Amino acid sequence: MAGDRRVPTRLAFAIGLLAACTLARAEVSESEERETYPVRQSGSQSLLEAVNAATPILIEGKRFHGYTAWDMGWRYRYQRQTDGRCALAQIQTRLSVKITLPELVEADEAARALFDKYLPALTLHEEGHRDIVREVVRKLDAGLQEIPQQASCEALKEEIDRVGQAMVAEARRQGSRYDAATRHGCTQGACLPSRP
Repeated sequence: MAGDRRVPTRLAFAIGLLAACTLARAEVSESEERETYPVRQSGSQSLLEAVNAATPILIEGKRFHGYTAWDMGWRYRYQRQTDGRCALAQIQTRLSVKITLPELVEADEAARALFDKYLPALTLHEEGHRDIVREVVRKLDAGLQEIPQQASCEALKEEIDRVGQAMVAEARRQGSRYDAATRHGCTQGACLPSRP
């Protein structure tokens, strides 16, 4: 019969079964927050001195003017099969980012002009950190989605944790390489001279 688009009953049942076993996909949930700290420059103080004095960002004894904090996480539901094997039923991957930057609230004209060039470069550098971890979280989500059935739910949990922790370590490595390649943003213009 020409034009008949009915699916045979057995095939329709098999397609329905396949759809029921497919992992429920969810997009990566992202949130981003911006935070600033006030900088006051006055007198003979350079802008670098003023920002160094104001920054709350201290890592391993070093002061930084900008920082991108991130947290990636994953939640999941699994389904125990009748044979005891265990499969993922749902994955939810999330990323939260907080970028901290300086805000110049008091300065002379020369310092303000210098800051107006510096802040966009520093922002670009910190957004680069955000973009790195965002890409890693997408890989994490895809990697979690591909985890096959495991012999037990304990084995499934261990595999999920292994994949997740590997991606957290990867994000840290890539962030460190990015800082090394850009000299913490200096090659992008995010460095202040000791004197204007």
